[in-house]
Parts: sequence; structure tokens; C-alpha cells
Amino acid sequence: MNKLHINFRFWWPVLGLLLLAGCSDYFAVNPDDVLYEEDYPSSITELYSGYMGIAAKVQEVADQALLLEGIRGDFLEPTENAGADIVDLYHYKETVSSDLASPRAYYAVILNANDYLHHVGTFVQNNPVSLEKETLEALVGGALRYKAWAYLMLAKLYGEAVWVDSPFEAFTTLDGHPLMDFDEVVAECIRMIEEGVVVNGEQINGKGKIRWSNVLFPGVGDSPANLQWNRICPDPDPLLAELYLFAGNYQQVVNHCLAIIRQGGTESSFQVNKSEWGGEWINFFRDFVRKEAIFMFTYDYNLKQTNRLVPYYSNLSPNDYLLRPSEASMARFQQQVRIDGTLGDPSRGEGKTFALLNGQWVVNKFISAHGSTDRVYREDVIINLYRAADIHLWLIEALGQLGRFEEALTLLNGGIETYFNTTEGVFMPPFEAYPTTLYRTGSTSEGANQGIRGRVLLGKVGEDIVRDPSDDVSEDQKTLDLLIAEETLMESAGEAKALFALMRMARRWNDPAILADRVSAKYPEGKRSEIHTKLMNPDNWFISFDLDLNQ
Repeated sequence: MNKLHINFRFWWPVLGLLLLAGCSDYFAVNPDDVLYEEDYPSSITELYSGYMGIAAKVQEVADQALLLEGIRGDFLEPTENAGADIVDLYHYKETVSSDLASPRAYYAVILNANDYLHHVGTFVQNNPVSLEKETLEALVGGALRYKAWAYLMLAKLYGEAVWVDSPFEAFTTLDGHPLMDFDEVVAECIRMIEEGVVVNGEQINGKGKIRWSNVLFPGVGDSPANLQWNRICPDPDPLLAELYLFAGNYQQVVNHCLAIIRQGGTESSFQVNKSEWGGEWINFFRDFVRKEAIFMFTYDYNLKQTNRLVPYYSNLSPNDYLLRPSEASMARFQQQVRIDGTLGDPSRGEGKTFALLNGQWVVNKFISAHGSTDRVYREDVIINLYRAADIHLWLIEALGQLGRFEEALTLLNGGIETYFNTTEGVFMPPFEAYPTTLYRTGSTSEGANQGIRGRVLLGKVGEDIVRDPSDDVSEDQKTLDLLIAEETLMESAGEAKALFALMRMARRWNDPAILADRVSAKYPEGKRSEIHTKLMNPDNWFISFDLDLNQ
């Protein structure tokens, strides 16, 4: 069933020259700095600028999936202020038409990436010795990963996408380009990163990385101010881990998840550890946390860089307060059993993920640092597109599908401290291959890794899977999947992760009720049965949008 109907005309503007002199204005496009097609690119500086042009397009669309996934998933419901565009999405209307639901911005990322790759090839052909191979691989690899990320978002939201590799300046339709379904998009994204493209006769894959903190701050030591510039492009390991998870290649998921944890090193290992646990969990959405943030964007109101999270979620004037947390999602946090046996998620529940503000429930995790009415509209939150918790949840899910339940449940619950041999300085079975930074880092006490639930002071779950395994391994795998689903609905609420995890598991077990039961629970009694029936048909999980860019 085709979800996208596409017919559009685009004059594709050339990328703006973004200033290298400073960093706060790196995403700010000055009309006087526009490069015309015949001039772009003519220098390495302009290659850097063009790359940042793609990043600027990703920054613009970074909030869209957070809103759409929350509306379509279990977490968000419309307030009385919401318009028909949100209500139609919420009610799973057959076809929707609004800026919020449009895939246009994701295609903008893709077309920018295609245009950039074309110009990089031209530049290398004309200047064969002026660009170091490592830099070329990093710029090409980053552009390919931006493109793959955008295509994966299209697959998750719309169930399909038109695949385009050609550079465009103007066109009227996408006729002649293949319309790929979900699995085809995932497979093509994997191929694109693993194999890459040919640039001036040389095959370059999508794994090269550039350390922007060195480019922008040469000779300056690492600091939170410059390190976050290294997080503006998806790292190949988490992106491939997510793609392979959807593709069902679970050993590859484990490999890439451990690679990104290992890559973090002793100071910034992405490891859900003691330095960010308990009530500090909320800081991930207020500030740049180097141990948590992997792929993220910040925003500067003074440079007209904004996102929609504060206006949509805050009930403080002059914001719109269009969306609030659903009662069903809030109840999930309130029913959790803590380590001490009491009820309620103390780190991610009331006062953290959601809160009562001026007598109304609000999505607090994204607006908790924006409590004053005089400047709230001027402050835009950090958006983490990949963070450490995502990697660990994917790792746990993949381990479960490989039948490695002890590892999976240990990482889900209290962490792997007890498996560390302090005499030998290594992990004991079954954790021999795990990086030692999961036990000891330069900034935490021993026993660094706390596990997903341990980090937020919650009790263990699923221990019977190891103590009393089922004769049918698939039963234990599905049980673990359901535990992971519940945990993701809390840990990743509103972050464009949970609904897609439900989709993945429902498809894996050919059981649409995994998704339908949890999402439909947020609807009022008179609507719940109708929505549940819709969601029992996987075709209805995806947004059906009539895309006409002539308008």
C-alpha cells in the first residue's frame, strides 16, 4: 500500500556559505554569503561549508519525528489548543495534510546530501591533490550518513520512501525513481554506508568521520563548548546498529553497540554510568552531557535557530501548549517498583519526564530548564537524536534475540559491576569482550555501569528468564522484548524511539497487538476500540501523506 503520493517542482537553492570564523553562527545562513552554482565549491573551506549546509537541514527537521512519534505513540495527546493537523494524526486519519506531517524536510536533507556529494566529486576531479584522503573520506562519509539517517526516518514514519541518488537543480516529479518499502530502505541504507559511493574513481564508504572540534578550534583543548560539535553527525556505529536491528542481523548490532561504547574511552564512554544517574537523568535534555549525547543539536534563538518543543509543550505564555503527556503513559512510570520496594519511577517520573505546571500536565523533560515566562520562548532545548541509553537498549534487544539472556538482563537491570575481576582487571564470562570502562572510568568510582533500570533506581525485572528458562527459547525472547518495550516507553518517551521499537517487535513476532495494546490505551473509552482495530493492521502504523511540493 503506497503511503506517499509525490508530485513537486523544486528550484534547489545552492548551499549557503557558512562562516568558519566562529562557531555559534555556523548554522546561520547570511544572504550575502550565498554561493552560486557556477562558483561552488572552489576551496576546501567551501567544502566544509557545504557539509554544514546539510547539517543545517538536519537541525531544522530534528524535532519533527519527536512530535510525530509522540502523537502516534503512547506518550502524547492533543490539548484543547491543538488544531486539526495534530488531531488528525492522533486519530490515525487515513490521509493527513499539514506541515507537521509532511516528509518534505527529510527529502530536503537527502537532496542536499546528493548535491553535496556531486560537488565533492567535481572538486576532487579538478583539485586532485588539494584534499587529504582522510578529510575526503570524512566529508563523504558524513554526507552519506546524513542521507541514511533521513531515509531511515522516512521509513519509520511513512513506511516507504522514494530513493534518489541523482543531484537535482530543478525537477517536476520523481517519476522513474524507485519507491522502496520499509525493508528495502533499510537494506539500501546499510549498503550505502558499508559500500559507499565512487568519488573520482575511488570507492569511499560511509564510515569516515571528521573531528570538528579540531577543525574549528585548532590547538584548543577539549571542552563541552567544542566537543559537542563532534556530535552533529550520526556516528557510523549507532546508525548501523539501528539499521541492523531493523534488518534482524543481531550480531552486527552487538558489534556496533560495543564499538561505540568502546570508542568513548575512559572519559566519555557511552555507558549509562554512575556519573549520570538517579535524579541527574533529567540533565540530558537541559545540557550537553558528553557521556550521554552521541548525535545531537543545540539551538540559538539569537541566530533564528529554533525548534518546536517548548512552544508545543509549555503552558507558559506566549507558548501554544498543543500537546501533553497521556494519562496512560504517566501511569506506567507511577507503577514501577523501585530498588527499595516502593512505587514510582523517582528519576524519570513525575517532576522529570512529566510535571504538573499551573494545574496542567506538561512534558517536562524538554522544558524543565525553561520555567520563567519572560524568556521561555527564547530558549530552545537540546535534541539528542542518539544517546547512550539508545545504544544499551538496542544492545539488550539484540542479545535477547541471540539467546544471551544473562548479558541482556544484567545490562537492563543493575549493571555488570559484579562480573569484573578486580585482580586481573578484566570482565569474567559472559562479559569477556566488554570494554573495561563499563567498570572503571577516569571520573567515576568502580562499578561505573549501572544498567538502564539501575541508573534510575528501579528494581530488577525478568530474572525468571535466567532462573527458570522456558523450554521454548522464543517464549523467553518475546518476554524480554516486552520488558524492553516497556522500558523504552519510559526511558525514551517523546524521543522518537519507543513507537518504532514497538513496530520492530510487533513485526518480529507477527503480533500487531504488541503495538496496538500499548498505543490504544491512551485513548478515551469511546475511541479506544476503534484505534486498536486500526492498529491491528500494520499498514495503518505509518503516516499516509499526499506530498505536493508545488504548493
